[in-house]
Parts: sequence; C-alpha cells; structure tokens
Amino acid sequence: DSNGWKPNLLEKLIQEKLVDYVAMDIKNSPSNYPKTAGTSIDLLSIDRSIKLLQNSGIGYEFRTTIMEEFHDEEAIKAIGQWIHGAKRYYLQKYEDRAGCLEHGFHPISKEKAEKFASLLRDDVEEVSLRGYEWGQISEAVHGGICPIAYRRRHLANLFDTGISTGK
Repeated sequence: DSNGWKPNLLEKLIQEKLVDYVAMDIKNSPSNYPKTAGTSIDLLSIDRSIKLLQNSGIGYEFRTTIMEEFHDEEAIKAIGQWIHGAKRYYLQKYEDRAGCLEHGFHPISKEKAEKFASLLRDDVEEVSLRGYEWGQISEAVHGGICPIAYRRRHLANLFDTGISTGK
C-alpha cells in the first residue's frame, strides 16, 4: 500500500524488485487533495508516483474511498483525468466504524458510486466498486474503512515512509 507521498522510495522498491503489486490511494482530485488528506500535500510527489506506477511494468491499482462530504462528479472526473491511462481503479465505500477518530461522514450510495464509475470509463481500463457488494469491506483495506482515522493516527509514519505493508 502507498499513499504516493514518497515516490523516491516507491521507485527504489520497484527497481529492487521488492514489490510486485502496489495499491495506491488517491484521496481526491488535485484541487481537493489537501482538504481530504487533512494537510498540505506535495501534489508533484503524488503525480510522480502515479506516473511511476503506470510505467513500472508491475501490477498496480489506484483507489479512492468515496464520501459525500469530499467527492462529487467534478472531483471524480478530475481524478480520472489525473490517472488517465490507468489499468485499474477502485471506488471504495466509506464505512463509519467504531475505530474512526471522527464520525459523521456519509458513504456514497451504490447508485451514485455506479454513476461515478461511468464517468471514469474513458480514462481508466477497469473501474470497479469495492465494498458495495455485501455492504462490507475487507479489514485489510485500511483506506476503505476509515480513512480519516487512518490519516490522523498514522500521519507521522506516512510522511516518514509513505509506504505501508497493510499489516
């Protein structure tokens, strides 16, 4: 897993063949990224990580946990343009759980998520919904459960490495 904040580290891991698949969180469109991430972000680093993965030859996916408070059609279209040419992109259902540090955010309905997915078809080869099938999302996908809690709890570590093992 990567948030894309450390493209140099990501590049090193790829070059040294220490990863064969990377799932990278795309928090939001470039203009909405700081609001969603809760801090100022070096968007050039995120952009470099996107391009690096797209040209790396390894398996990868981009994913966004979508919430009513942060994502609309305009933002989704902008994300599609940003990751244009990507092989795989998941729109993940937000779930407000006990472990979240902040509560009160709202998931996007399945119908609206499907509409968002349709907006991305010209930019991304494969667009899928994650977490809408049974109303659940895998505990292993930390970004899809409670990204606000994850962001705040691990912010220092994420700035340090930008990569997590998902453990």
